[in-house]
Amino acid sequence: MECVAAFEREVCGKEQGHAPLTPRELYEGLHEDYKEDSVYIYGCTCGCPDCCPFYVEIHIVGDTVVWHDFEMDFYENRDCVPLGPFVFDKRQYFAEVDKLRLWMGGDTLRFYYGGIEYGYLTLVAEKGEMKINMVFDELLSDPMPQIVHFLTCVKSDALVEEELLGHLDEPLLQISANGLYRDMMLLEMRFPQHDVIFSEVLSREAIATVFQRIADGLLQDDGFIFMYPCYWYLDATSFDRVSDEAEEIGKDLSQEEQVRLLVRMLREANVPLEADKEEYAEKYRRMLAEYVIPEGWYVSDPDE
Repeated sequence: MECVAAFEREVCGKEQGHAPLTPRELYEGLHEDYKEDSVYIYGCTCGCPDCCPFYVEIHIVGDTVVWHDFEMDFYENRDCVPLGPFVFDKRQYFAEVDKLRLWMGGDTLRFYYGGIEYGYLTLVAEKGEMKINMVFDELLSDPMPQIVHFLTCVKSDALVEEELLGHLDEPLLQISANGLYRDMMLLEMRFPQHDVIFSEVLSREAIATVFQRIADGLLQDDGFIFMYPCYWYLDATSFDRVSDEAEEIGKDLSQEEQVRLLVRMLREANVPLEADKEEYAEKYRRMLAEYVIPEGWYVSDPDE
């Protein structure tokens, strides 16, 4: 599309304006309709795809797919659009076209902070009737450096590489965001243990907001620091004393209420961390507050 925009600025003096098609419209054109006639790959900004669409002829030539003869009604001479031909590997081309089917459902993708307790953090992903809870261990599989790194890449328009959350040999989640047009991206979430893929087309800003809310959710949780990410770094003597008192006081409470009670009592008692972990806790807090990873914290392999 950037090639089209550059051509229009040169020939027409300005960009004419084009709107992306729905995933279903684009899939049907690229997968089937091209066999009968030229197909449009962009519609008009008025919202009607049939109004001044941008056409292309598509032909299969051996093991390749060729795009050529681009046309649009706005141009004075529809036969003189100097774009292409563009040649694609046939197998790879239709594999990419088939990905459009992932976007054709109407269910909204939700990815959010699910809470913390006793050194574990839960993230939740939902789409339609399917809900997946992912539980991460603060010592073995903390996902937040990867979450913050992904967030900063999206916000800075940097190349967004795939992030693995959990152990590399058995990740709970693989996240990627691929650029489409302008600020639109395909957010793809793969859950290897469930053999499931959630995906949705969103703006960079919308994707950044999703991940920012996860960081904010952890930072604003009353149990932050005590329940995660420093549960195992609390001074053992002080923690055991407060924990025993909380257990006695809250013996008739639900588990959720017991956790809230313990957190409140840990805060009131100002239970300290191990001597060498205060700096770690402060860096972690700053990472969530400023969305900046401390030097040396981010690794592409979560097992390192």
